[in-house]
Amino acid sequence: MAAHTETEIKLLARGRISVSEVVAALDELGSEVAQGRPKTRRHADLYLDDAARHLGQRGIGLRIRTAGKRRTLCWKSRKRRSGARFAREEVEARWRRHAHPKRAESLPADLRIRVEPFVYGHALRPLVEIRTKRTVIILTSDAARA
Repeated sequence: MAAHTETEIKLLARGRISVSEVVAALDELGSEVAQGRPKTRRHADLYLDDAARHLGQRGIGLRIRTAGKRRTLCWKSRKRRSGARFAREEVEARWRRHAHPKRAESLPADLRIRVEPFVYGHALRPLVEIRTKRTVIILTSDAARA
């Protein structure tokens, strides 16, 4: 299972903007592109919670991402924000089943210990599915260069 901290920078565009314009703006701010060219991907995210939305009320996300034939189950902690930068802890695991997990007990252990205390044995159910086309630009950080 992969546990990591995800950091995103959210930019507001007042109209259409190209990827090259985003890269130029980041360069102007002193950021460095870490891994080659930007990558555009499509995926679908199915978010899960119990009927009372115990996870969402605490800022916790639980989703299954489908990208091609690969399915990944992911737990996300509450976001921490600093200006346009958002960070959160994530734990991911492959999800090889077609159906979504019905209860926290069926989650992989590293996700189960993070979900089960909040859903109190209630059934997990789909809340929303979001289909996305996303361009990802990997940047270096001061921490990564240190």
